[in-house]
Amino acid sequence: MHRLLIPLLLFLVACPEEDEPDPVDLPCFEQEPEPAERSCFTAPEPFFDPDEPLPEHLSETGCFTGSTAAPELVRYEVASPLWTDGSGKRRWLMLPRGGEATDRGERWDLPVGSVVFKEFAGDDGPIETRVLLRTPTGWRADTYRWEGDDAILLSEPETHPAEVDGRSLDWLFPGRAECGYCHGSPPVLLGPTTQQLSRDVCIGEEVVPQLDHLADRGVTDLPTGDGLPDPADATAPIEGRARAWLHANCSHCHRPGGWTPPELTMDLRFDTPFEQTRTCEVDVQYWVGPTEDAVRIRAGDREASHLFLRLTPGDRGSMPPLGTSIPDPRGLEVVGAWIDSLESCP
Repeated sequence: MHRLLIPLLLFLVACPEEDEPDPVDLPCFEQEPEPAERSCFTAPEPFFDPDEPLPEHLSETGCFTGSTAAPELVRYEVASPLWTDGSGKRRWLMLPRGGEATDRGERWDLPVGSVVFKEFAGDDGPIETRVLLRTPTGWRADTYRWEGDDAILLSEPETHPAEVDGRSLDWLFPGRAECGYCHGSPPVLLGPTTQQLSRDVCIGEEVVPQLDHLADRGVTDLPTGDGLPDPADATAPIEGRARAWLHANCSHCHRPGGWTPPELTMDLRFDTPFEQTRTCEVDVQYWVGPTEDAVRIRAGDREASHLFLRLTPGDRGSMPPLGTSIPDPRGLEVVGAWIDSLESCP
């Protein structure tokens, strides 16, 4: 009898029923200690005049040497990133000494003199660096285009070829006016929010709550809250992953008061209860291609759900309309799987 049991036990150990999905890898980066003296935007200071032109080259701001950020810039990561044709991204912020971020609900408010940077990178290195500066009258947005080891300030939108993940793209660099399409006019800060920053990161080899890291650098004393799920985290529930993706990629426009026609009713914010998003079995409000019985979400059927179809190329008018030309495979995967999992509308 024992001789029969031993092979069976070995079989069960060697062949588990099903592997559990692995969580996503944490973003890891090095963060140098804050220096005694700062070099980033010390002179001239552009913060007090929204129309004061920035230096022609990014290196002249003192904030970057090549693509290396000055040590006073504090690196951060978001939980649910915006898709931009698969480009790699790095993000930094810098506050004036003694200034702290304040949570205004859906937005962070940073003191005058704060700077936020976002870098987009392709196969050959950085492509674009966007700069948001907090002035007394609000935020101003500027764009630098990388050429070799430095980046050049743009005054108008430009399109240049770029290689991203093995694909050749016509990369659109926004001018100051185009930044307002997403950030509003006057611009508002979108990325840094308590929801987006309430996540773990690893600094060097140490895993820490990101808001603790930001507190150590004097950015904020806000406690870690309920963060957005990571859409790439296969261990998280599919509804949270899908709605976090929609929040990051769509809700800055599709919300009350967002950059949409005033009569548009859809609300894709993560915290809006699903039954109040006006999506499930709700008729579309605008023409999106030849169709009958068009609804935003049809429970259990992604191919009959125009919210899903608008994320794919076609004559319906792909979304989002700016900042990307290629659908996000992960966005399609998680949003489609969530819609298919719905048995009914709430």
